[in-house]
Amino acid sequence: MFSPDFHALGFDFPEWEDLADAIIDTGVVGVSDVDPFMFVGLYKDESEAGVGIFRYEDDPPFTTPSLKGMGGRIVRAYQIQPSLALLDIYDDNGNGSPTWRLLAAVDDPHCYPLRPFGNEGEFAEYDDYRLSGAAIEVSIYPNEEAWKKDQTPIQVDNPPVPGMPNEIYIGPRFVTSPWLFALASGDNQPEEANPSAMFKGVVEKAELRTNSLTGQKWWRCEVDCGFPIAIALPEDINLAPTPGSVIDGNVFLLGSSGFWD
Repeated sequence: MFSPDFHALGFDFPEWEDLADAIIDTGVVGVSDVDPFMFVGLYKDESEAGVGIFRYEDDPPFTTPSLKGMGGRIVRAYQIQPSLALLDIYDDNGNGSPTWRLLAAVDDPHCYPLRPFGNEGEFAEYDDYRLSGAAIEVSIYPNEEAWKKDQTPIQVDNPPVPGMPNEIYIGPRFVTSPWLFALASGDNQPEEANPSAMFKGVVEKAELRTNSLTGQKWWRCEVDCGFPIAIALPEDINLAPTPGSVIDGNVFLLGSSGFWD
């Protein structure tokens, strides 16, 4: 296994070069000379897993995992580095402030402006954006009660709102991108960031699928983390997911405008 996010989608190859050779030999759809990218392509597996493969300017080719996600979200986005996008996700008609701001690896980087983090500029806007993720390191709990028993709540001695409990749990529906805090503070630069997220969500549907390229099995889950999202889990996860299970851990967030549909 060269990467846990690809492992979660059934792309378990010894080395990155083996993955790249396999998808190129099988067939990649793509577009060329979409400034500043020399090439943007996607391997689309029958299981709805995928691999984005890109060539930015004169840099060597690189890949990102892809998964057909849950649509229906209003999103405004721009890239802070090639294929890493800052997503403002709205819970209503797109007016006002976003409900979530996250970093995600995108399989269609030519569909977003690229500019320095924090600089004013244009956004790409979508009203049916697809959101998904691939597990990096997560645990599965059979239900919310089991999850809660394994958590340490935050103690609130003087709740600011009447009726607010003295103990607060972060989850079981929660997602945030820690790299955004590091970037906002100036402790790290955009080229150091990645789409790993602190993730907690409740499974609504789980289906064991087979990657047609490799024959490896993986779990596609529809999950509520505050919004609907598709999450890929490896077959060898600690507990097979079922409706009501809780996913808790580190997830590689993924996004797509639907360009490849």
